[in-house]
Amino acid sequence: MARYTSNMRAVSFLSRQRRWLLLAGLSVLLHLLALDWVTAAIGPPAAPELAAPSPIVAQLRAAPPPKPLVPPKAPPPPKPRPLPPVPPAAAPEPAPSVGATLMPEAPPPEAPASAAPEQTSALAAASALASSALAEVAAAQGSTGSAQRFKVSLPPSADIVLEVTRKDADGALWHGAGALAWRLEGPRYRMVLEASVRIIVRLNLLELTSAGRIDEAGLAPESSTEKRRGRARTATHFDYAGKRITFSAAERSEALVEGAQDKLSLLMQLAGIARADPQQLAREIDIQVGEEREATVFRFSFVGEEELDTALGKLRTWHLVRLPRPGAYNARLDIWLAPDRDGYPVQIRNTEANGAVTTQTVTKVTTSEAGQP
Repeated sequence: MARYTSNMRAVSFLSRQRRWLLLAGLSVLLHLLALDWVTAAIGPPAAPELAAPSPIVAQLRAAPPPKPLVPPKAPPPPKPRPLPPVPPAAAPEPAPSVGATLMPEAPPPEAPASAAPEQTSALAAASALASSALAEVAAAQGSTGSAQRFKVSLPPSADIVLEVTRKDADGALWHGAGALAWRLEGPRYRMVLEASVRIIVRLNLLELTSAGRIDEAGLAPESSTEKRRGRARTATHFDYAGKRITFSAAERSEALVEGAQDKLSLLMQLAGIARADPQQLAREIDIQVGEEREATVFRFSFVGEEELDTALGKLRTWHLVRLPRPGAYNARLDIWLAPDRDGYPVQIRNTEANGAVTTQTVTKVTTSEAGQP
């Protein structure tokens, strides 16, 4: 009995051990299963799916036409101020000149008493050139060396009012007025030409005078003066007894040729030649002209008959021109004479070497007495 009881206790113990082992094994198995599930649940996240790249479409379009470049507008040039006509001079006071310039000019430097060798050479060369020109004229006029002879019929005394315009080489435009007083007084004459501009007050820019006798060759000037704004007055004298032309602005003299004129008397001398016989204009006209510092031979040619628009209406004119002559003068001088207006000069134009142009055009003519035959 005791043995039986002991066996039963042993079996019971073994049974309890098996149960514990079984429970332990189940517990381990459950833990392993749980571990696998947790590992699967918290594993690394799957890589996100990348969206398929969108196709890039390049579309070529024509570029718009470029906008034209518009240059900035230049400011309008200042309008020239119209100037009232200058009243004609009543007395032979200093007055302006042919082709008057409306821009004041600086006075030229006075030559020193003892000139440098270079200046002396330049003066000698200029004198030789003038003598050569006079010799050329004398040769063309015959072996006697006498000057060209013309029939002359001077126009009647008159006051001539002129409109003056100047266009500078840079395009600047100026307006002014001029007045020419022409007087015949028996066997003598006198002339005054004045040009002025009005800005705030009236400014005289140029004055010319001429006075002398009347002989078989026409006008025989004895003295002339020239006054430019900013310069001293200069004088030119014609000595017919000594046959010399002298200048207050130069310490030298020139040989005087018969028929010589100054810059102002030249206008009426040409008018008298054309008025006496228009056929005289068919040949070249050489006239010695005494200026400020020298005497130069001006050669005029007949361009033709032209119709000119003026304040007096359309005028029939004879156009004469003095072309530039290298070594003598560089400016072109055009003169229009009106045969239906007693041959008066109704337009004068001076074209300088730099392109500046000064034009004087008649606006009024008042005749005061009959001219001389």
